[in-house]
Amino acid sequence: MPFKKPPAILSVALLFLSIGGHAFAQSNGLGVTPKQSYTMKAGEQATNSLFLSNLNKTQPLTVQITVVDFEAQDETGTAKLLKASDQQQTAWSLKPYITIADVVNVPPGANKQVPFTLKLPANVGAGTYYSAIEYTASTGSGQQQVNIAASTATLLFINVPGEARELLTLQSFGMTNGNSLTSKYSSVFHAQPEFFAYKMKNSGNVAESPAGSIIIKNIFGKTVATIDNANPKAQIGLIGQTRKFTGCNPKDRASEKLPLDNNCTALKLSPGFYSATLAILYGQNGQPTRQIGATAHFWYLPWSSVIILLIVLLALAWVIYRLYRRMSRR
Repeated sequence: MPFKKPPAILSVALLFLSIGGHAFAQSNGLGVTPKQSYTMKAGEQATNSLFLSNLNKTQPLTVQITVVDFEAQDETGTAKLLKASDQQQTAWSLKPYITIADVVNVPPGANKQVPFTLKLPANVGAGTYYSAIEYTASTGSGQQQVNIAASTATLLFINVPGEARELLTLQSFGMTNGNSLTSKYSSVFHAQPEFFAYKMKNSGNVAESPAGSIIIKNIFGKTVATIDNANPKAQIGLIGQTRKFTGCNPKDRASEKLPLDNNCTALKLSPGFYSATLAILYGQNGQPTRQIGATAHFWYLPWSSVIILLIVLLALAWVIYRLYRRMSRR
């Protein structure tokens, strides 16, 4: 069974070592495929290769390869490799099903394809299985050098079709004051809003990448803006994870531009009260698509409008006061 084309290459590591009290900058770069995702049926076997690149033009790399499980480290989706000596195998582990070399040598400036085999048992259940291929690259063993190591990993996902348990629940949603994971939800904006966020909890056994849109309406129910992609970076909620997804109103809606952080622009709203409605879709493994919805409300009140409103209120208070004084003299 053919595998999908591997994604782009990720380059890592400028390391430093100290010899005899002197510090030297040592390029010990290892280029790898950061992530691969496949679909395989129960009982199937397939082979493919992982790409390694020695970015060091002068020294060979000895790369140790280890299959380890991982989980989500926090709401960011950052992978936490589970490398403890007594670490129990996760329920979604690929470790029993993968065969790959333990050590690979890569000449200076060269690339290497590392073959691996995946064999799923006939009784494996539907759902998502994943582990990480960890690489530890070392170089330098002469008298004037010491070994240094650069460690990185490829995240490997296998989706097994069939009747699986898919369950995403929405924890929160709103417009935010920034595009980072620490940005707060806000109900009042003095500058045009452009960012949004929502949290989803994955209680199923399938890693999910939700899709959907956001519609913004004014106080009269008229649609004034639409954000077509509510998951512009195609982020994944791992099994058991509660993840915060972030996005913005894009300047350029081309698919290759959507994940870029500098592709954000402010909404063009008039001062007033607004509602933002999130519609999330998810579902795979041949199962029915499911939908989750939520609505958040916010005010757009630029400082100029706030000042004008205060002036009007003060003027109105003055008029009422003058009328009261006149009436009280009668």
